[in-house]
Amino acid sequence: MKFNTSELVGWFNHRVYPMIAFVITHFVVGGILVAAYGLAGPDSGLPLFIISVAIALTTVLFIFSTIADMKLLAIDASDEFKATQLGASMKGFDAFAVMFSVLVLAVPVAHGLLFL
Repeated sequence: MKFNTSELVGWFNHRVYPMIAFVITHFVVGGILVAAYGLAGPDSGLPLFIISVAIALTTVLFIFSTIADMKLLAIDASDEFKATQLGASMKGFDAFAVMFSVLVLAVPVAHGLLFL
């Protein structure tokens, strides 16, 4: 089934915007964990590091899920949409997945250096 441009807005509202919000929340929680470490002291390092890793892995799974959906969306696009500038730019999703994953996984690495 082919989709048109108007159907794309609903998909963005359902998948892409929540993923962006989840990634932003990941970095906010990372800052909160550093503040919690400062308040609780060095004995809280390992539990906070474990929480940081769990949040990072969840965020990476969310990113890969959204990227997989974007790949399927690009395959299923109508020829009219593929002819548009936005449709022509829907490729290179693996690079986005790697880039976002590196940024997200940098947070628990930084926490590990700080906490442990």
